[in-house]
Amino acid sequence: MWYSTKQAVSNDQHAIMKTISLNLTAVYEGVAAEYERNEKIDEATKYYEKCINAARRAGDVLKESECTKKIGQLYQNEGDTNKAIEFFSQYLKTSKDLNNRVIE
Repeated sequence: MWYSTKQAVSNDQHAIMKTISLNLTAVYEGVAAEYERNEKIDEATKYYEKCINAARRAGDVLKESECTKKIGQLYQNEGDTNKAIEFFSQYLKTSKDLNNRVIE
């Protein structure tokens, strides 16, 4: 009995953390987009990175992929080709992983 109660609590905590992380992705992405609109690229990048981390915690590969691509675009627009390539490469890998999950 104790084990099943403990496992249920653990499952509930996991579900709560996933929900919080999903909500954080929306907040972080919104803040990043606002900074991007105001041409505060360093701040936008910082919040897109926070969005990526929250998406990973939530298991949201699509959101992780989207925000990685957005960071690549920011670096590309700023003329930082090396950083842009780094993030676009991550985006392609994540997108490929996502595509493989959909196919399976």
